[in-house]
Amino acid sequence: MNRTVCRNFYYVKESILEFFSANKKYLFFALLSVVIALVAGFCVGVQNADCYTIINVSDKIICRFLEVKKFWELFFKLVFKNLFLVVLILVINNFSFLGFLNYCLFAYLSFRLALDTSILCSLLGFAGVLWALLCYFLLSLAVIFLLITIFLICKSSNDLCGCSGGFACYPIKNIMSIFMLIVLFCLILSIISKICLNFVG
Repeated sequence: MNRTVCRNFYYVKESILEFFSANKKYLFFALLSVVIALVAGFCVGVQNADCYTIINVSDKIICRFLEVKKFWELFFKLVFKNLFLVVLILVINNFSFLGFLNYCLFAYLSFRLALDTSILCSLLGFAGVLWALLCYFLLSLAVIFLLITIFLICKSSNDLCGCSGGFACYPIKNIMSIFMLIVLFCLILSIISKICLNFVG
């Protein structure tokens, strides 16, 4: 039984590594856009750290966390937001001339993540800083990586089909599986945020 589990795990691991290796060009530029945007976001956030207060923060994402009352409300908001992003990625990759928008999207999400994390760290106490860095930032970054994975699936599917794009080429089961992982991360983030921000508040 243990040998079977280990063998299956090995095959899954090799399949995942092979998938990312086959799409390393797209993966490289996607990760590059993420890294550049994260650095830029943290730089802007740190440079303006003294300007942020609870009163003048109007960013919807930050207010969504600071005003959280029930974790399921935050959960559904995060799920619908990411569902929109998944659909947006599918639509973008349906047209080859819009391909550059994928990298713009990942850069925007990463920049906002870094900036929002910096703002949350400046607004909250020590416990809030730990939550912002170890929970909000890491889980949100993981979601961005899963969105990149969906983008890679679309690109590889288009390449295999020999077409510039088309919903018929997309492996819906694989995309749905990754989206369920995103939903799981949203659930974890919502629960931990509710617990931690109760102590912070």
